[in-house]
Amino acid sequence: MNANQLYVRVAIAEKSTIVRNGLIALLNRIDNLRLQIIEIASPVLFHETLTIQKPNILIINPQFEIETERTAQQLPKGLKTVALITSAVSKNTIAKYEHAFSIYDDEESICAILHQMCQAEPIDEKEKEKELSQREKEIVIGVAKGLTNKEIANLMHISTNTVITHRRNIASKLCIHSPAGLTIYAIVNNLIDITEIETTPI
Repeated sequence: MNANQLYVRVAIAEKSTIVRNGLIALLNRIDNLRLQIIEIASPVLFHETLTIQKPNILIINPQFEIETERTAQQLPKGLKTVALITSAVSKNTIAKYEHAFSIYDDEESICAILHQMCQAEPIDEKEKEKELSQREKEIVIGVAKGLTNKEIANLMHISTNTVITHRRNIASKLCIHSPAGLTIYAIVNNLIDITEIETTPI
């Protein structure tokens, strides 16, 4: 891995799967950046996701923000914002964002904006330590589905105490201590589909 790479957490708030996937493909081609992409497809999960995931940069369709019923001034402190223009938008709407680009802009222009905004730390071992193991991901999925520690243990053929230990490690890595928080984490990181938890109280 290139020692000069920058580690940047980028959240994309856009309802269109096609637009999100196209933007992700473009962002992953940017040189000297290691990006963790956080997809936010639903306004309902917008503010909870930002609070839990703590991205460095938010790329957001202004129409998406309107549906969250909050304004850019209520976003987490220090979060850099980019307006993703997919249709005609007034200058006043765009003015509240630090930067803006359109889905019609070329790749070079978009990459230049992202490079300009990135003031991240070089990747180090501390970031790697925060990544969940496959077993920990499976436990997060179980929690998101509303399973008890005992039920998770039975499914994974491990002891309940082992599940509890894994959950402590997960909480330490992610700084998430509630089932609701882990559920949002699982949805945002594509560990589970939201339809799998629709009937489960969070």
